[in-house]
Amino acid sequence: MTTTTKPRITPTGDERFRVTFPDGRVAQIWRSDRDTWNWLAEGTELLVDGCAVNFDHAFRGAYAAGFQAPKPLDIELDALRVDRMDTTAFAKLMRGLLKKRTGFAWSVTIGSGTGYCWVDIKARKSRAHGDFHNLTAADQALLYSILGHGVSASGFTVDPDRGRRAWVAEQVANRAAHQTGAA
Repeated sequence: MTTTTKPRITPTGDERFRVTFPDGRVAQIWRSDRDTWNWLAEGTELLVDGCAVNFDHAFRGAYAAGFQAPKPLDIELDALRVDRMDTTAFAKLMRGLLKKRTGFAWSVTIGSGTGYCWVDIKARKSRAHGDFHNLTAADQALLYSILGHGVSASGFTVDPDRGRRAWVAEQVANRAAHQTGAA
């Protein structure tokens, strides 16, 4: 069996596809009669129905469905303290938590100007691909397995809403693997 760097997508019928990922896992993706996309990762009992609004979301969900997320850190976080941290301290905390949880260094950057309070989580440039340094499918599935919805090819953005930083820190540190839903 030859390994490929890109997933192989094979049409199997009218708006039905078989996807073979580079690591050998296989998934079925199809459009339902409710005009949503569904997927089934072979080798799992996980079927997600009606969550994906397009093929790309179903593709990411199928990839993440069979992905084994790292175990939670099981550490105690003070939500109020995390939520009240300044942006630089929060970015430093997230870098440390992500490194401990995943074993990889992540790019955690803060906005500038009026966007100073926003924090972006992306793969380091050495693991990113494309002109916009997008996440690889593996990094996207890894981040999705920890954070769930909101992860895209460009990463994950933490907005400055009250309680959001504490929620994100808790997800990264202690959340069990996210296995359902559209990316």
